[in-house]
Amino acid sequence: QYEKKLLNFLEFLQKGAVSEDDIIKVKNVLSRQLDWTLIFIDESQDWPKVERDLIYRLYGHKSVVIADGVDQFVRSNKWTNWLDQIPTKERQIVSLSKSLRLKSSLCQSVNQIAEKMQYNDWNVEPELETFGGQVYFVVGDILHPSEFKKGGFHSRFWTSSNSADVKPVDTLSIVPPSWVKVKENRISTLGSLYIGHGKEVWDGTNEEQRQIYATREDQYRIIQYQSSRGLEGWFAVCYCIDEHFEEKFNESKGFEELNSQLFAETKEEAAKSHAIRWLMISMTRAIDTLFIHVKDRKSFIGTILAELCDLAPDRFKLLDLEAHDRFQPTQEANLYNEMKEVANKLKNAYEQSKSANAWDEFERAENKCADFALKNANSIFFG
Repeated sequence: QYEKKLLNFLEFLQKGAVSEDDIIKVKNVLSRQLDWTLIFIDESQDWPKVERDLIYRLYGHKSVVIADGVDQFVRSNKWTNWLDQIPTKERQIVSLSKSLRLKSSLCQSVNQIAEKMQYNDWNVEPELETFGGQVYFVVGDILHPSEFKKGGFHSRFWTSSNSADVKPVDTLSIVPPSWVKVKENRISTLGSLYIGHGKEVWDGTNEEQRQIYATREDQYRIIQYQSSRGLEGWFAVCYCIDEHFEEKFNESKGFEELNSQLFAETKEEAAKSHAIRWLMISMTRAIDTLFIHVKDRKSFIGTILAELCDLAPDRFKLLDLEAHDRFQPTQEANLYNEMKEVANKLKNAYEQSKSANAWDEFERAENKCADFALKNANSIFFG
């Protein structure tokens, strides 16, 4: 219905049933909604052509600035060329190849994943001044009750995302459709479990809640893969990403756009490229730390990540939830615990003396702990 109405409106404009004077009158009446000097289009590659044509018809191409995400498609699988029929002299192209979200090491790790998957359409340059970044490959039953208890994955995730300058709202948890309960009050399985453990959540799997941004720093943000593009988190967790890959692989086999590519690649290869493109969207949501969870370690993406953990252990860490020694204390963790112990002793000394000097010493020690935790959160809480 939406696209049909757009096509009808465009036809009215082209045939003169709606005149330029009619458009000006409507813009004057609804100036705050429609009378714009410049139009900024995000993810332009994913806009249908009819939307592009209407924008140009109503505002002119000289008033339009577009950001092209190249190969990040959600609404379709066909790239929309906004430069089509625009004179060369009236274009200005600024190429931006650097990643301004992912820290340099994280960006290089994601590039390694793309290369390992033989995804040749991926080309993102790291911003070398943004140091750091880590990938954790998580395997196992991540919703098992033990993972919410002390020492479990979620317990450690809560600790690492609620220290120093990192808060729960700075995290992004991305879940598959199978984790969404369709009831009167739609909620994700993860959101329900977090609430059951006393945590606040902004559950974007609920369409009504998705209309309102997270407004509190103690809210853990949860979203489905389908809605994750454009979002980011200091920590991002991709849950059951192998399930997400299979879903997109299977659904793509029926797409006409993909079937038309068969002259260049087999249907199987086209479906695989489509699914990988979706993986790349979710794996570029993190700023500092990316957790990639799989149910089946022998899956396509599971096999890729396992190989990278062996090839580049400095960038890819394996968290096997079934292993007893999965969270080995690191040198950073031991040092942090020693610093916290000193800070706690100084706090006790202040509570006994109530002197300004004792408070200053405690505050310095506590700030030192906070700074150290912010810089070494991965090593401290996940080993």
